[in-house]
Amino acid sequence: MFMKHRRTVAVVAISLAICLTFTGCWDGRELNTISLVAGVGVDAAKGKSGITMTVQVGKTGQTNNGKEKESPTSKYLNYQKSGDTELGIIRELTHETSRRLFFGHNQFIIFGKQEAEKGIKPQLDFFLRDQETRLDVWLLTSDTTAGEILNTESDLSPIPAMDLAQLIANQKANSESVETDILDFTSKMESEGTSPVIGLVKIDRTTKKPKFLLSGMAAFKQDKMVGEMSEPETRGYLWTMNKIHSGTVDVKVGNSGSSLEILEGSGKISPKLDKNNHVSVSIKITAKLGIREMTDLENVAFPKAGMLLQTACEETIQKRVQACFQKSQVYGTDIYGIGKMIDEKNPKQWDSMKNNWEQIYKKIKPSITVQVQVSDPGQINQFKK
Repeated sequence: MFMKHRRTVAVVAISLAICLTFTGCWDGRELNTISLVAGVGVDAAKGKSGITMTVQVGKTGQTNNGKEKESPTSKYLNYQKSGDTELGIIRELTHETSRRLFFGHNQFIIFGKQEAEKGIKPQLDFFLRDQETRLDVWLLTSDTTAGEILNTESDLSPIPAMDLAQLIANQKANSESVETDILDFTSKMESEGTSPVIGLVKIDRTTKKPKFLLSGMAAFKQDKMVGEMSEPETRGYLWTMNKIHSGTVDVKVGNSGSSLEILEGSGKISPKLDKNNHVSVSIKITAKLGIREMTDLENVAFPKAGMLLQTACEETIQKRVQACFQKSQVYGTDIYGIGKMIDEKNPKQWDSMKNNWEQIYKKIKPSITVQVQVSDPGQINQFKK
């Protein structure tokens, strides 16, 4: 709760700083000495070792020691430089800006795909050690470069980083993407028997002006990205990990397309060991759904329509849960923390199998049970008497 509060404060602080730029009302010391960092991108350096770091700040009216005003057409500025370490790059950037880069309100760190595949632990070290940075900063990966993401403008916000930060916050209402911060990632990265996942951001260029999409997630083995999960597979992961709180389930019954709102949802994954240390896994999903849109079933009475939709939803959820589990086995990464759960309950058995856990994990055949209750036909029901 505390982390979420700090994150909200950070968003408001940056937005307020930008707004007050145009009224001239802001503490002179703040605007004249610091630049509020809104987003950070880290990519593999082109043609050489090291990294390329992109730092996005909101413009505050004046730069270059206050002698020049920035162009009013853009409300942000990207600083980009290559080097061996993030601290070294930040030090180098002091030669390009008269203001100290302030990371206390940074919203996220994006890792380009190539850098994520190399491993991001070295790049997290600075953010874990520096007293100014926060541990509740979101982590993201991109199917392109992080620099390209931070250079993409949309119509929704004058600052790309703030647009993306709001998009991340909105995803909780849809339960379609994972939320992973520095603390979450590091904890799983350093633990035995579990691996982290982080959200995947893409650029949608099918519209007149490009926009961001949070689409799927990236699976990691320790600190290295080993593959991607699609949106349906990501939803399957969220169901399994009890992280579905709202959103919709869309299904087809014959030629009928229906959309059901998730009113309640829960998921539980439980591993068991037999006397021969054979691992079995049980996944149980329960959901309460309400009909919000239904075509071609309007002439079917609710009890029967509800049963048809219930079966369709159970099959859809089951397929997504199974698809994600199987994909994680292909990648050989235990994103559910099954090994960690075994270690907590049976530490001696875990010690005997942890060195071969990847191979054991790949052979697990989970038992998946999904129970759906369709109980709310919506207010249209009052007209069908």
